[in-house]
Order: sequence, then structure tokens, then C-alpha cells
Amino acid sequence: MKIHLLAESSPNPVLAAVMEALGHRHAVAVHDAHTLPAGYGQEPGLLEPPDVVLLKSRSLEARRVALTAERAGSVVVNPPAAATTAPGLRRRGRCTYQNGRRAGDVDEQQSERCKTARQDIVPFSHSRISWSLPKPPGLPH
Repeated sequence: MKIHLLAESSPNPVLAAVMEALGHRHAVAVHDAHTLPAGYGQEPGLLEPPDVVLLKSRSLEARRVALTAERAGSVVVNPPAAATTAPGLRRRGRCTYQNGRRAGDVDEQQSERCKTARQDIVPFSHSRISWSLPKPPGLPH
């Protein structure tokens, strides 16, 4: 099996060890910003697509190369779409926004949901239905 790693200029030690271990049984290659191929495919100037491409670089060029591998039929682990930042999440100052809401607003909304759930549980625990259910072992009756 042919496996290619598209990594940052200095891949982390764990990835290096994994690729070394895989190299005992498979044909592996590690590419960084300086050694990235032009792409994968059958056209002149492109590399023959490997069986698996592991994308660990966030660079635009590495994502583009991984996309050519995907189109050529390679399995891409951590595909280009996953390597980009999620569009709904962005940093502004010291607060993280998701869908335009402040973290405090999300906490307040979660608190309201918990309060509502507690209000639903109390009437149920006093209803006749709850008395007919089997009691878990070890709890006082």
C-alpha cells in the first residue's frame, strides 16, 4: 500500500514515528511545504495517486494537493474540507462566537434548558406513574 503524509515543515514526533512504523510494511512518503508534489493524477507532471493520503497541513497548497488525490481516487484521511476552520466558529477578542452568539448567551440558554428540565422532572416524580415504575436497587423507598 502506498501512503503519503502531507505535513507542516516539521512533522510532530508522533506522526514521524507512525510513518516510520508504517514504512516497515508499506511504501510511505512524507511531503512538507518544500517537497509537495504538484498534485496527483495521470496527467504529465502529476504523481501517481497513493492509496492513502494523510493531510496534516493546513496550508492552502497542501489542501489543494490533497484534493487532487481525492479526485484521483485516493482515500484522504482528514480531507481538505476538515482541515479548514469551521465557518461557524471564529475568534473575536477573547470570546469565541458560534453562530453570532456570545459564550455567556449560550451559558444562559443552557441554564434555562436545565431549569425547564427540572420543572418537568418534579411533577413526574410526584405523579402516580413514577410510583408504578420499579425502583433502582440501593435507593431508599
